[in-house]
Amino acid sequence: MQRITIILPFLLLAAYIIGCGGGIRTEPGTGIITLDGVPLEDADVSFSPVDPNQGSPAFGRTDATGRYQLQTMLGNPDGGTTQGDYQVAITKTQTVQTGRFYPRSQANPLAEPAPIVETVHFAPRKYANTDTSGLSATVVRGRNQINFELVSD
Repeated sequence: MQRITIILPFLLLAAYIIGCGGGIRTEPGTGIITLDGVPLEDADVSFSPVDPNQGSPAFGRTDATGRYQLQTMLGNPDGGTTQGDYQVAITKTQTVQTGRFYPRSQANPLAEPAPIVETVHFAPRKYANTDTSGLSATVVRGRNQINFELVSD
């Protein structure tokens, strides 16, 4: 009997931890992102809480139809994010080689020169930063459909 008394609290704790999943309450968040009326494929969307003490940063990536599904690091995959007000940033970039190379290093003159790369933005840069995007969202209890219609510069 004493063995059951010692083991039972650990079993209950393990069941509680397993049953709680991600550990925070999240609300589903999805939406469609367009640029000049056309779905924006392979764009990254990030939600940053306006108040760091309320809300959990969330992220998503758009598919071919411009649809994204939010998730947070603390929740279940594609489980959404916590309730609250968010600033939003949307980026679609690609790193490309310029055809130029950094000069050889004097420290290692036999090393191959490294290519110079640059980042190309396929969505206006202003949307890539929460301070300049002008995009915001409020996540409420229940399903959240949060669409963004971006416009070229």
